Amino acid sequence: MAAFIPCEIGAGEVLMREGEADQAMVIVVDGEVSVHIGEHRLELTRCGRGELVGDMALFGVIDRRSATIISCKKSTVLLLDAQGLQFLKMKRSPVVRVLEEAALHTVARRLRETNRLIASVAIGGEAPKAPPDSLWGRTLSMFRKGPSVEPPSALEALNACPAFRHQPSGQLERLAQSVEVYSVAEGERITIEGEQGDDAFILAHGLVDVYHSTLRDTVERIARLRDGALFGAASMVDDKPRAATCIAAEPSWLAALPGEMLIHRDEVDPAEAAVLRRSMFNALSDQLRMANSHVEYLQGRLNGHTLDPRFS
Repeated sequence: MAAFIPCEIGAGEVLMREGEADQAMVIVVDGEVSVHIGEHRLELTRCGRGELVGDMALFGVIDRRSATIISCKKSTVLLLDAQGLQFLKMKRSPVVRVLEEAALHTVARRLRETNRLIASVAIGGEAPKAPPDSLWGRTLSMFRKGPSVEPPSALEALNACPAFRHQPSGQLERLAQSVEVYSVAEGERITIEGEQGDDAFILAHGLVDVYHSTLRDTVERIARLRDGALFGAASMVDDKPRAATCIAAEPSWLAALPGEMLIHRDEVDPAEAAVLRRSMFNALSDQLRMANSHVEYLQGRLNGHTLDPRFS
């Protein structure tokens, strides 16, 4: 408790403002707060007792708030800023790991919630056709053109991924020993929404499209991933079915991070587990920001606003 600052806030107060630069998070002890994005403050979700808010700014690598947080009613919160977190780290407090894991699961849950919001408002379109599941189709796929570049090493894939930047090189080298690099053909399904799977993937080279089903029996393309992107992390974190379908848009190289690297942390060196937690958190935070932007775009389209060229 020496690291936390108790705060009482009234109804309608702004705790955090989108675009502001600060590093602090709060735990809601009592009451409720709402999360908003965009100029028109579109409400994404509400958070109640025991939930973390603002964790992306404290544990991630962003330097600006990605949402506005407003108290829905009189509430009590515990505030933890960068100085308080550093105090806990200096004391080697196990609370740091507990908070990191809580933040990781929080951002994975919010990403799934935002994807469901996308599904409820998107019109979508037809899903890309899967390669023929026949003997002839499988035979043809064996002769498809592969990636035009030489396969990268597992360590090169980790170093090229922004989520793993600023991590100690020695720990990345040890993590690389558990990473497998392989190629996928254009049109190949890497993950399928609703199916079980706990591996995460780094797109070492190529192009991958991410699709989410809508309530209209169509699919919405919610992202196009390029070199260095990390995806599939939500299922690695919470061991729940895949939140989206990821399809190779061209021949690509992938680096697969096995799920047990994070789930069975007792078998992993604590320092390596901490690196993996921070990297997964950075990746999920990026995906959540993209998903929030897509929700804002879809809402703008419904309201007749100008289309954002990023999503055209």
